[in-house]
Amino acid sequence: MTNSTKAGWIGAGLLVTGAGLTMIGAALVTPVCVMWSTRMAKKLAATGTERVVQGVETASTALGTHAGRLQRQFRQAAKAASDIASAARKAVPSSSTDAKAS
Repeated sequence: MTNSTKAGWIGAGLLVTGAGLTMIGAALVTPVCVMWSTRMAKKLAATGTERVVQGVETASTALGTHAGRLQRQFRQAAKAASDIASAARKAVPSSSTDAKAS
């Protein structure tokens, strides 16, 4: 064999060896990458769920606070309206008392 033929066979052998090692490396790395990705996805889903729950709790608290304020204002307005109506009834003589007096 000549030197160029030997170099060709050595080059082909190195290419095949490199391709084989690449396949073995990919076979070893792929499960690790899948496990890491799965773990990260679960972690992100858990933190996302916690954030959503915290957001709902915050919104619920804010809504309760505003509802309490509105309820208090409505009670005050109803009391004021009742007081005004009561004062108006006292100020205007009723027709039934006028009829009895005549």
